[in-house]
Amino acid sequence: MSQNPLGNNTPQGFLPALPSVNDILSRLSAGDQGWSGLAAQSQPDNLSNSEKEQLLKDYILTFSTEHGARVLEDLLNMTLRTAPLAPEALDSFEKGSLYMAEKKGQNGIVVAILKRIVDGRNLPSPAQKKAKKSAKK
Repeated sequence: MSQNPLGNNTPQGFLPALPSVNDILSRLSAGDQGWSGLAAQSQPDNLSNSEKEQLLKDYILTFSTEHGARVLEDLLNMTLRTAPLAPEALDSFEKGSLYMAEKKGQNGIVVAILKRIVDGRNLPSPAQKKAKKSAKK
């Protein structure tokens, strides 16, 4: 029996397949339309270029460890991989609105972390930087 890439039927209903961290990072890197508007979420302007670059490297170092990978998986499971609306949020418009605002904020933090990881992976290597400096001369 082959695995359904979309998910599996269970006694409780259809359980969608959850994207892996690498799947999500690949979508971000490829500029997937589902992530539109993320380019505008840049780093703070009060940092120098070297500080911004170091911060991106820090994200890579933090989340590339075994511990960091587990934390990132947990953050994804609490946010982007959960249902967009909880049953208790359906009790009233006010509850639903507050729940959705909170959910969007939580998701935004995780997406920002993922975006920083992608940006850190796309940093030029020291050799590329040296070649670029040489080309300018």
